[in-house]
Amino acid sequence: MRRADVVVGTSRSMLEDLAWRDGLAAEKLRLVPNYVLAGDGAGAQARAREHGLLLYAGQLSRRKRVDLLIDATAMLARSGRRVMLEIRGEGPERASLERRAQDAGAPVWFGARIPHRELLDRMRSCWTYVQASSLEGHPKTLLEAMSVGTAVVASEAPGVSDCEGVERDRTAVLAPPDAGSMAGAIARVLDDAAFAAALGERARACVRERCSLDAVTELE
Repeated sequence: MRRADVVVGTSRSMLEDLAWRDGLAAEKLRLVPNYVLAGDGAGAQARAREHGLLLYAGQLSRRKRVDLLIDATAMLARSGRRVMLEIRGEGPERASLERRAQDAGAPVWFGARIPHRELLDRMRSCWTYVQASSLEGHPKTLLEAMSVGTAVVASEAPGVSDCEGVERDRTAVLAPPDAGSMAGAIARVLDDAAFAAALGERARACVRERCSLDAVTELE
């Protein structure tokens, strides 16, 4: 990397880490996010969303901290809110996560991975997309949810908090990585439909402006 003319990173924290580790000069660093293919977003706002439906799609591994989402969902259900967490994905933690949901009495449904077009359709139907990863290189699924106008709640983490398009309380709600804080952040979006809609609309405009294929091609 020291011999490279240009070093590209998908987030500011990634570039800062590379510069620190390898003594890279600032002038050779370039921020270029991954592009997002959201397809035709027409009707994303007009379609009725299912209130209380939370969606997570991704690997079921420790780094993704899906256990926090399950515990937060259990807390929301105990508070009297009608809520359901739909988990789409596979991974080594699936069996333990299923047991955790059962033991906590959390309203959680596990489903297999689905094709990209179908996943975008689920994102357009859910009320909130949730993610609690401890680290991301570039959270593409989160950005895809934002690109179709879905209100997003995510944990504060490297690669998420500073991801291009993620702006606290403007395009996404960020929370400390514990179940109580995540439950509180999700409750904000569940209890205030106007806030959720505004959050999703700003997110949609921001991601399509900064992370569309045309925008990223120009940066490349």
